[in-house]
Amino acid sequence: MQKLQGNMTIKGRRIISASMELYSFVEDGVRIVYCPSLDLSAAGNTLTEAQREFEQIFKMHIEDCIENGTLRDDLLAHGWKQKQSVLNAPKATSVLSRNPMLRDIVNNRNYRKDTRSIVLPRSASRVFASV
Repeated sequence: MQKLQGNMTIKGRRIISASMELYSFVEDGVRIVYCPSLDLSAAGNTLTEAQREFEQIFKMHIEDCIENGTLRDDLLAHGWKQKQSVLNAPKATSVLSRNPMLRDIVNNRNYRKDTRSIVLPRSASRVFASV
């Protein structure tokens, strides 16, 4: 379903891309974008603005984890599973059972669910080379 895939080749360069489910909804007039598989969120006045903000927060989070050497551990702590050189995000049903924010969104809000791909910093490739 949701996956963080390593070793994708684009134009001869090793690029890592993340593909995640995002839930967007409006709270107090502000558009919120939430990624349950990483428990990250961002806000904006429009969906486009919130998505751009989420991409920046996501990249900062990943870069911080890489800098601290904790990316793999962070993903595993959020329920990601390792299978060879790919880390797979947890299934939505698994996240729903342990994530009260996602349950609130699904059960009580008018939301939109999208899948978004984001290219990770090149420094992420060294993390996944050893996976």
